[in-house]
Amino acid sequence: MEDFDGKTAYAQYSSFAISPGVENGEEDGYRLFVSGFQNGGAGDSLTYSNGHKFSTFDRDQDTSYFGNCVEKHEGAFWHRSCTNVNINGVYMWGQSNPHSALEILVVLLCVGLQSLHGKQLPRDCAELYDMGSKQSGVYRIYPAGPVLPCYAYCDMDTDGGKWTVFQRRMDGTVNFYQGWNAYRAGFGHAMGEYWLGLEFIQLLTVNQTHELRVDLEDFEGNKVYAHYKSFAVSPGVVNAEPDGFKLFVDGFVNGGAGDAMKTHNKQKFTTFDKDNDPKWGNCAQKFEGGFWYGSCGDANLNGIYMWGQSHANSCRWYTWKKKNYSLKSITMMMRPAPSTSTEVREEATDFSAPFPL
Repeated sequence: MEDFDGKTAYAQYSSFAISPGVENGEEDGYRLFVSGFQNGGAGDSLTYSNGHKFSTFDRDQDTSYFGNCVEKHEGAFWHRSCTNVNINGVYMWGQSNPHSALEILVVLLCVGLQSLHGKQLPRDCAELYDMGSKQSGVYRIYPAGPVLPCYAYCDMDTDGGKWTVFQRRMDGTVNFYQGWNAYRAGFGHAMGEYWLGLEFIQLLTVNQTHELRVDLEDFEGNKVYAHYKSFAVSPGVVNAEPDGFKLFVDGFVNGGAGDAMKTHNKQKFTTFDKDNDPKWGNCAQKFEGGFWYGSCGDANLNGIYMWGQSHANSCRWYTWKKKNYSLKSITMMMRPAPSTSTEVREEATDFSAPFPL
């Protein structure tokens, strides 16, 4: 790419694909997958669009909650909400405008689905731990392989460590009353409050039994947990979305929290715009969250953060507080069950410390 002062730059990606392995790319939205960024001075604006569908003004497939990104920025692309790049935007001869596009000279597509430096990449925090990364923090993991990494907080301290955190609440800074696309892809920031994404959670548990641990804290400083020896989301299912990302939990061990997940076992995930629960009406709409609702269940961990207030729509765990108490902090995390623990794999790169985010 080149600006109007004659300065040129490029961004190169060692892996590029559109709906790989999908028989009907149009139904999949011609989804973008890029990884392996190499900086040629342009910086990495495309990774923000990674995993997202292509949008046009007459087909809105982005995940923005403020309308169609294409209509807003006048350019078709793999928009997220609404991304950091708009290279199909309006050509404006160097003017600064959110609708503008750079003068594009060359787009190099360097296709090659391979691990970083040809070595294995960690698919979860347990593998990172076994590779020598034993400090808790945010790391890049690869549940979907080298083409689609994601960031997760790894708890390397609690009960032997190796935990991949897939949900965390701590201060109410992130809105968890989100729609289906957001819960499927993930939202928030791994350093703070976030949801990893149903697709990543399912990929981690699809062929391997995991443990689940739910850590809870109230505003008086009391801490408890619930431990489940078996946890999976749509295990063995190739396409988990039609299956509703169904939850399976078993082997409850009480850490003072009680078993609030019992009523959610074998339930599909429900959001305000996709009702998969068996109850008449939509539990996600009723309790302003997204979860594996039964009818509607004792846990609403993705409910509204209400700073200790008692309300049915709060982020609550009924079997501990015996009322609709809004919890101060919540952590849902998983790791491979002892019988299926990962073996030590060849170190791919320097994973010894978390990312400085």
